Amino acid sequence: MKLLSKNILLTTPLVLCLSYCVSCTSTFSGSTALSRVDGVVDELTASSTVLPNISEIPQQFVAHYKGENLSFRPSVINQSSLDGVLHWTKDYGPDDVLVHPETGQVTWAIDDNMPSESFHVGLKASSQTESVNLSFIVHAGVEQVITVGEAGDYPSIKEGLKILKPGGTMIVLDGVFSGEDNYIGMNGRLNSAPL
Repeated sequence: MKLLSKNILLTTPLVLCLSYCVSCTSTFSGSTALSRVDGVVDELTASSTVLPNISEIPQQFVAHYKGENLSFRPSVINQSSLDGVLHWTKDYGPDDVLVHPETGQVTWAIDDNMPSESFHVGLKASSQTESVNLSFIVHAGVEQVITVGEAGDYPSIKEGLKILKPGGTMIVLDGVFSGEDNYIGMNGRLNSAPL
């Protein structure tokens, strides 16, 4: 068995934590609508003709149970080369994650009572003719985060699961995973019972 992955989040118990927003319609502080329903985007359009070069967004850790919220702005490396405004949108993520369409400011007022969990969030920054997609992970109240893969904390899913504590998050890095140490949800025996 081979497992191909792209930063898949696995939490204990094994639950795939990819949160794709079907209709991300909300408002940003009562101003411009941030809508991505049926391909309709808010009324703002990009005026820059230069494609942005955006720094990789590191994993975000938020102690929401202590009242912390998510708030940051992605760094545009070639900001001085832009000849106008970029247009920012959220591609996927929890419904309450907001992205300001002009500044890219990402905010999320996380409910203090929400259970600890990790979430993928995808953003898109657009010039007039091109777009850049980027993603990051928000760990809301998660105390243990481990990575599995060639450049990870552990070489196999099995080794990572041995160490993973309840409520922790396992990030499966890009790569090809083969062999019994990377089976998910199997006990290693083939079921030979008749149907």
